[in-house]
Amino acid sequence: MGEAVIGNLPGRARFPLAAGGLALLVGILWFPFGLRVGPDADVWNIHANPTQYPWFNPVLLRPFLFTTYRLSSFLFPESFVGYNLLVAACVFGKGLVMYMLLDRLLPERPAFAFLTAALLTVYPAGIFTFRANMVGYHFATLCYLAAVFLLVVYRDRPRAWVLGSMYAALALGLGTFETLLPLVLFTPILLVLMEGGISRRVLRTSLLWLLIPTVLTIYLAFALLTKAGNAAYQSSRLNVPAHGLAAALADSLVHVYRQHFWMGYRTGLERLVGSAAPTSHRLLALAAAAIVGAIGGTLY
Repeated sequence: MGEAVIGNLPGRARFPLAAGGLALLVGILWFPFGLRVGPDADVWNIHANPTQYPWFNPVLLRPFLFTTYRLSSFLFPESFVGYNLLVAACVFGKGLVMYMLLDRLLPERPAFAFLTAALLTVYPAGIFTFRANMVGYHFATLCYLAAVFLLVVYRDRPRAWVLGSMYAALALGLGTFETLLPLVLFTPILLVLMEGGISRRVLRTSLLWLLIPTVLTIYLAFALLTKAGNAAYQSSRLNVPAHGLAAALADSLVHVYRQHFWMGYRTGLERLVGSAAPTSHRLLALAAAAIVGAIGGTLY
């Protein structure tokens, strides 16, 4: 019995094509300036004095905040090449895991899965994609997507190693940047959609998924209310009294998600079509669009 063919390609041929296309897209993104993008003052301090910033610090609200910075410095202690390589790897990883997730959820729509992954790869379509300071954000997003993929796998084939890997990805992502929390809390809706309603399996899997974010939410609330750890510094940066802290945090989250789901793409398009965009950059954008379109057409 032959392998099922969806679109123009058999299932086994789709993944390497999509992965190769995303890798090529990342290469085009980094082509104009290579691995020479530097950080701002904060990362300079971390890079110059890495031992002062532990790989894991349970006192911080973000215990894994410096993990990616330490890894980058460990790989290339004399330059910022490690930061650039890690950012590029995370950008590629985000796109690849998004493709894997959508291809598992919608196996009959491989072109949609690839084009969505390509859009995620180029976000936010500006310099913030490449700055060394963004390595933690990219890493946290990658961890979240990996956790969602593992959640879907666990729903279909509950295995201890899958659950453990999902918890590790959630802990790393949320422990790097807690702004993922709203997405994490609403992720079980995906299980309801997959099941077509609420069932015992949905409830059980959702409760297992929510274990890590529930613990983190309790810890964050306690830390912010008591100003434990570095919460006093974080709350002081908001420049609001204690009774206005919740509203300030909500406004901050709204800004983050508005930037992620709309403003980033719009700003990138405005810069691309603006008069300040170099012709070489426009040509690279056209090349990227042609490659993505060709692969999407092949998968369709």
